[in-house]
Amino acid sequence: MRETANNEFFRKFSDMLSEASVNEDELSATLRITMSGAAFEDDSLELARILRDLAKKIENNGGVVSGDEWVIRDVNGNSVGEFTV
Repeated sequence: MRETANNEFFRKFSDMLSEASVNEDELSATLRITMSGAAFEDDSLELARILRDLAKKIENNGGVVSGDEWVIRDVNGNSVGEFTV
């Protein structure tokens, strides 16, 4: 059941990013996450948590626009990457 829920989440997340990159302005989104910190060693689900947080942020902001740049932080508050549009 957990694997099915995770697969569904990643499908929806991928769809959101695809929708953001297929409009008349030819937007594209880039996500970079470095997974070498303690948060990833202690919790194998840290990547899923980060992706859920990013998806919620996109939804709460009503989508993305060209020029968006967000710092990606792990559960410990450390910068582990970036999301740019």
